[in-house]
Amino acid sequence: MVRKPFFRSLTLLLWLAAFLFTLASAGTGQAAVGLATGHGSNASAACREMQIYLNNYYGLVQRVKLNQAAGNIKHMYWYKKAGGVQRLLLTYHNNQRQEVRLMWNPDSIRGFSFWCRQGKQCLKLPGLENQDYILNFMAHFNNQPTHLACSTYSKGGYPGKVLFNNFNGNGVDINPTKKTVFRLTGRCTITEIQTFHHNRYRGKVPGKIYIQGVNGTSGSWSFNARPGLSSWQNYYLPNANWIVNPSNLTIGPGTYEITVSDRASWSHNAQSGNAGYAIVWGKCSAAPPPPPPDPWVSWRGHRYRVITKDTDWNTARREAQKLGGYLACIGDAHENKFVRDLVKKHSNTRTYWIGFSDQGSEGRWWWVNGQPVKYTNWAGGEPNNSDGKEHCGEVGWHGFYSWNDGPCDGKMPYVVEADR
Repeated sequence: MVRKPFFRSLTLLLWLAAFLFTLASAGTGQAAVGLATGHGSNASAACREMQIYLNNYYGLVQRVKLNQAAGNIKHMYWYKKAGGVQRLLLTYHNNQRQEVRLMWNPDSIRGFSFWCRQGKQCLKLPGLENQDYILNFMAHFNNQPTHLACSTYSKGGYPGKVLFNNFNGNGVDINPTKKTVFRLTGRCTITEIQTFHHNRYRGKVPGKIYIQGVNGTSGSWSFNARPGLSSWQNYYLPNANWIVNPSNLTIGPGTYEITVSDRASWSHNAQSGNAGYAIVWGKCSAAPPPPPPDPWVSWRGHRYRVITKDTDWNTARREAQKLGGYLACIGDAHENKFVRDLVKKHSNTRTYWIGFSDQGSEGRWWWVNGQPVKYTNWAGGEPNNSDGKEHCGEVGWHGFYSWNDGPCDGKMPYVVEADR
């Protein structure tokens, strides 16, 4: 009877110690989310579904219902069973296992996302694309309790398309001897950059990833990398992948180089051209179309162009003025040959209006730009003012050298000339 108060006090102290330990453990677990995955969360609803992005080319997604009674996931392992059937083994923190048979037996897994019933994302593990060793992939989440709770991340897809990837798993070495350079042909928003730091099975605590324009391309950017999840020949490699997700990096066409703060740990091999491994994702707008070719052709201090729309002579004259010129006025045989060759590039069977006319006074031909008439190249028997209606000059008659007078209301293409 005398010892009861002592036992009550001891029981109370033990209960209090257990409660404080529980609080400390919970805080440690929550902090581990940010360190292990980079996706912290304040929401309380647990993840209920996993989506596996199974293929780069067809966008296949397999949905998996998570075993909520088993607690949080401790690690995942992707492997092949007899007969080549690929499976994903989930191990929860209470050591219960859940085996998932992959529906399409993909060559590579594009990434994982965890979702709540509300359609909000809990956790995304991208960065597994095009990696030869992924059949032995194991994600340990730093071997810490990873509380997968719904975050405010909006439901979205993978971080764009692969813009550059020189990664492979053949004979990895470190300290690359060549530059890692990639080229963009359009304007792109860079959404993710990964580098790989095998570092002789040791990995490397992430430092900085840099991207800078080279070969005439301007711009330089620096990012603090976070650790990725990777493995090599069944060995988990902490800090083997460095990952950055730039928040607002949109760059234009050009050539860019990727560098890292610790080049000595950066992986490479002959297949990468001895350049450091890097994968770049982004979302690009279509490259602007090249500017149309200049329709004007320069010759002897003037510019000329052919308008292929069929037009009557008087309308063609007005349209030429709108273009800053006038219907072509030919002053000598050299210019006549130039105009002949110019229209021949468009057609060798049609005739084209030029700026020659006797409207107003039959037989008194004049040039629309007011230059004196010093040269003509009429075809034999021309001009003949057939039916009394032919008062406008056209080139392309009889082998593209000769001219003809035609009815001004006839419709044909025309040649425009402009002074510089």
